[in-house]
Amino acid sequence: MITVRYMGILREITGKDFDEIHEDSIILEDLLRRISLKYGEDFIKGFIHACKKRSAIKVHVLVDGEIHEYPRCSNAVLKSGNEVVLIPIPPMVFGG
Repeated sequence: MITVRYMGILREITGKDFDEIHEDSIILEDLLRRISLKYGEDFIKGFIHACKKRSAIKVHVLVDGEIHEYPRCSNAVLKSGNEVVLIPIPPMVFGG
């Protein structure tokens, strides 16, 4: 089982703090596709589109506490027992 924790807007979209994915091994990109199908277009907009430079939001992915920037880590192989944390990082706003 792989635990996926949601932070920020992704927690609001899913209505959950976490999901448990019952897989022994899965590639991160496939895991994200599965989650996107489960939560629909809002999740896709909140995560996948943001990562493809369609907004200023970046998403960091923690795998067992080690931080990675998506999509560079999309081919990471996750195994049972891993904890994945999805953290959307909003753009910096500078005022004057």
